[in-house]
Amino acid sequence: WPKLESGEIKPTVTYYVSQVVDGCESAIQELTVTTLNELEATIVLSNDGQTCEGTAVDVSLAQTFSSQVWSGSAASSLSSTTMANPTFLSTAAVDTYTLDVEVTDAAGCKGHASASIVVNPVPVVSLSTTKADNCVSLSDAQIITATVTPSDLDGTYTWTNVTNESKLSA
Repeated sequence: WPKLESGEIKPTVTYYVSQVVDGCESAIQELTVTTLNELEATIVLSNDGQTCEGTAVDVSLAQTFSSQVWSGSAASSLSSTTMANPTFLSTAAVDTYTLDVEVTDAAGCKGHASASIVVNPVPVVSLSTTKADNCVSLSDAQIITATVTPSDLDGTYTWTNVTNESKLSA
């Protein structure tokens, strides 16, 4: 029998066997064994795994496997931990989640992959003014203050319903 040294992996090995009884030899039988590498799985996430609180993330695998089992901190927010294309539910709290998957193919070979899903908070904007009732005046400026919470969010502010006569300052 062929002997492999410790740690040595041969991708394909062919074995031959025959039997000799009373000087008569049987036909030689051949068996080829192929050693497969670990499967390479790829997780695909809508919006590259970045979402806003209250919005779901589509989860899928780039390849098709016989079975898959999803785990990690994101698993409790998945629509299923065993289907190929679950949904990361919109009910997940603001946080960073890990998503792991173990896949198995028809030959029983296994592989795994990991990804992250980030749920960002939806900012809350409030407008206030020092004087709620104002007469139209082109000479007196009306000050409207926008407050965004949480205050440490970076982003873009968009003012709408602003006419050409209005002046904005930030």
